[in-house]
Order: sequence, then structure tokens, then C-alpha cells
Amino acid sequence: MFAIIKRLFAVILAWRQPSIPPVKKRTRGPSRGKEVEEIGRFYFKRDILDHLKEYSAIVRKLKARDTDAYSMYRKLGATVIPRTTRAEYYIPPRWKTRKLRPGFGSVVWTGRPDEADTGDIVNTKFAYFRRLDRPPSEIQSFAGDVYEVLLFYPDLTNPKKTGGFLAPIYVGLDEQCRLTPLRFQWTRKQTIIHKDGRSRKGKHTTLKHQEWSYGALEDLAHIDWVSMTIEERTLTAFSMVVSGHELGSSGLRIAATKNGITAAFSIDLLRTPYFFSEREPVYADEGHKKRIFHIVRPHKRVLASGVERYVKSHFRGLRHFTWGGYKVQISMPGTHHADLLDFNGGVHMFDEDEQMPKDFASQEEMTDMIAGHLAGKSMATTFQ
Repeated sequence: MFAIIKRLFAVILAWRQPSIPPVKKRTRGPSRGKEVEEIGRFYFKRDILDHLKEYSAIVRKLKARDTDAYSMYRKLGATVIPRTTRAEYYIPPRWKTRKLRPGFGSVVWTGRPDEADTGDIVNTKFAYFRRLDRPPSEIQSFAGDVYEVLLFYPDLTNPKKTGGFLAPIYVGLDEQCRLTPLRFQWTRKQTIIHKDGRSRKGKHTTLKHQEWSYGALEDLAHIDWVSMTIEERTLTAFSMVVSGHELGSSGLRIAATKNGITAAFSIDLLRTPYFFSEREPVYADEGHKKRIFHIVRPHKRVLASGVERYVKSHFRGLRHFTWGGYKVQISMPGTHHADLLDFNGGVHMFDEDEQMPKDFASQEEMTDMIAGHLAGKSMATTFQ
């Protein structure tokens, strides 16, 4: 009996529970956020509302320096790009074809944590360009396309100040897309400090004189420009602005308007539910909450009769709503409206004693037409 129990006990000790393979941890794929934001589309909400708040402050300060540009971009919206966008120092491919070169554009760089404005250093925040089909005589003549680029340096340290200055740059672009920096009549200031007696102690005189100059390409003492030639500085400044503007068409175009000022930025197509989850709900007549704008992938649908139909890929969902106090419009360039990159009209500069031809439109009229087109209204003149 004892031997039987011993053998049974030995069998029990020798038995082992079958080994269970360890559960494999699900490896998370690399986030697309970095890749998406490097090419100019917002992927994370993060502090997007802070971007828009700073954008409004920048545009308001622009009003004191360039009323026409302020009136234009507060309606159309300048392109706000993420802080992590990769800088491009080359001209986008579309510019190699003269008919495809945009007539105007803009870009806004909101402040980075490591680039806070101080009393002595003011960073570039807003830049815009336009093609001058009839340049004024104050600009060096050029047998090709002449572009005016204006860099705006607002002083954001004091909200009550209208501080900041515009730095113009003029660029010539030939058929082969080669850039040529152009001189122009630049007003230079010279300060003379008086030291000839107690009565004039601490006083100074500011003299202004005009000279043919490259303007900001010579005067801006940016640390990265010290070792660059004028041609290299021209390529750097021009490519940063035009490539930044082109990023506005890289995904869904979001136009956010508050207090009469519109900002535009691009987001990843699949991220609209994530971005605008806190939007004010909009309800259909049936009582259900309308879904946000999204893409419907191709799929098969079986009708009540049993007939199978295949549905093509298409867009559906809400495109107009309120979000964080902003009136938002979502659109896909080339689908809901023409792409702003396809607007290739230039600017004609007329003297005060000249009369504008009847078939021309003023900047204000053209701005209203484009703004209406972006809002879904028909446009009398086409982009071509």
C-alpha cells in the first residue's frame, strides 16, 4: 500500500503544468505626428488655440504697417504652419513652369519656446509675397517675373504697442527659375548724437537718405546670414516664404475666424474627429448629431432588393461649425474650391494721377471675390 502511494506521489510531483507562451506585447507603431508636422500639416491639437491667439495679435499689428495687406489676409487667412515644420531652402517644383507660379501668398510662423521675443531681438512672424506685373520705377528692372516679399517683424512684448517693421525684398525670377536679387530705392536712417554742450546733451538728429540697396538682405543681421552671399540670402528668404505658403494646400484647409480675423492652416485628413471633438454640436432635422467632415472609403452596398452596388470614395460630413469660439470652415483645395496656388494674377502698380483700366479689379475687390469663392460662392473671374 505504501509503495502504491509513493508511486502516485512521484507521478504527481513529476507532472508539470503545460507551459503557457508569454503574451506578446502589442508594439505601437511609430507615430505619424512628426512626419506629418514636418511637411506642414498639424497632427496634434497641442496648443493650436495658442497659435491662433498669437496669429490674431500679429495680424492686428500688421494693420499699423500695411493696411492693404491687413485687409486682405484678415479675410483670406494666412497660412499658419506647425513649429516643427522642416525648413525648405529650394524653390518648389511648380515654380519651374511660369504659368503655374502663384500670384500671391503668405505664411505665419508663430513663436517657438526657444525663440521668445526680447526687447533687442524681434523674430520674423509674418511674410507675404506678390508678383508685380507692372513694378514701380523704384525697383531695378528685370526681364522676367518680379516678386515683392515683405517680412514683418512685430513687437509682441507689449500688446498695446503697434511696434514692428516691414522689411521688403525684391526678387527676379527668369524662365529657368533662377533667382536674382534686385536693388531698389531704400530709405536708410542715420542717427547723429550731439555732444557739443550741455544744452544739447543727450539729443540726437535722425537723417534720412535714399540709396539703391538690397534692403533687408543687407541690413538684417541674422546670425545664419553672416557667411552667406546676397544670392544665398535671397534663395533662403524667398524659398522659406513660397514653400510655406504651398504647405497650406498639403491637406484639408481649415479656416478659423474670430473677431473678423481669419487664420488658415492644414491638418491631416484622418484627424478631423480628433481635432474638433469639442466643437459645438450641430443637429440634423431628424435629431441626430451631424458627423464631422470625413472620407468614405470605397465599399459594397446591398440594397433592399438584393442588388449589390459599389460606392466610390467620397467626402461627407459637417464642414461649418463653431469650435473654441472660432467659426470653422473645412474644405479640400481642388474639390470644394480652386486651390489658391492656382491663382496666378499679378499686381499692377499705378501712380496716383493714373486711372485704373475698367477691366482691372482693385485689391479690395479681388480679395472679396476670392474670399467669397473660398466660402463656396461662385466667382466671376477664374484663376486661370
